[in-house]
Amino acid sequence: MTVDQIFTQSSLTPLTKLLRNLSPDIISIKTPVVLLTTGSINPIHKQHINIFELAKRTIHPQTPLNEKYIVVGGYISPSQDLYVNSKLGALAIPAIHRIAMAKLATRDSDWVDVDEWEARTEEMKGMFIDFHRVAHRLQQWLNECQEVQEARSVAMATGGVLSPIKVMYLCGFDHVLRTGTPD
Repeated sequence: MTVDQIFTQSSLTPLTKLLRNLSPDIISIKTPVVLLTTGSINPIHKQHINIFELAKRTIHPQTPLNEKYIVVGGYISPSQDLYVNSKLGALAIPAIHRIAMAKLATRDSDWVDVDEWEARTEEMKGMFIDFHRVAHRLQQWLNECQEVQEARSVAMATGGVLSPIKVMYLCGFDHVLRTGTPD
């Protein structure tokens, strides 16, 4: 990865909320999880935020279902204009405005943020970016970025461990119907 790519990645994927939640005493015994949703976000609405809260409650460490994971962050990733325009035509809101609305919707959250990479990347200009690519890129970026590596070092210095961050994809029922379910 070049210096320009690293700068671009870090300017599009904010880390402040995530790093605040990478507490060494908690994450040393759990796999840190980042929740991700993609989509038109045209416009953002309460259910886009509620899906994060519902998933976090389901995964939360105090639930009997979870002995392995702890949610440390979440990202809303508005889709690129190419996709949204093809889907919604004249009703499409430009990415810059969808990003701004998503930032307003998440500003009071201490763990959900907006990842602008999908909507603003030049890396895949003119190509559709599917949710698999967005999730893979986010997981790779989070586990390789310097700030997370520093958090990993702090955890190790205090006798703990920071497992690699796992990205879990969230979607609504409409997405499941369109993409199907794995066998």
